[in-house]
Amino acid sequence: MMKTRVSRQMQSGNEVWITVVMGVIGFLMCKLQMPKTPMIITLILDAILSMWKKGVKDIPCVLICLFAFAVSAFTKFSPILLVILCAFVGIGVRTFLTAKKGGAGK
Repeated sequence: MMKTRVSRQMQSGNEVWITVVMGVIGFLMCKLQMPKTPMIITLILDAILSMWKKGVKDIPCVLICLFAFAVSAFTKFSPILLVILCAFVGIGVRTFLTAKKGGAGK
């Protein structure tokens, strides 16, 4: 248990340092009038990786993520509706898999 607490504290400490470093880099890039695209891409990738570690745990989740990426990348479908649709699909898949295994109440 102690290792889990320490690793969580270290992880959040690392996230703070990444945020501080990215803020300083952004400030310097603004002062030097450089494009901020690499910094933005890095922040987006950091957010994606942290959400991926917490949310994608099995094959149906991977398929839903791939579907959402394909729809958002190659169509003009509304991202808000896509998130809502994927949430309902995820709830439906989880309910189906739970019922197939015998239900949570049994």
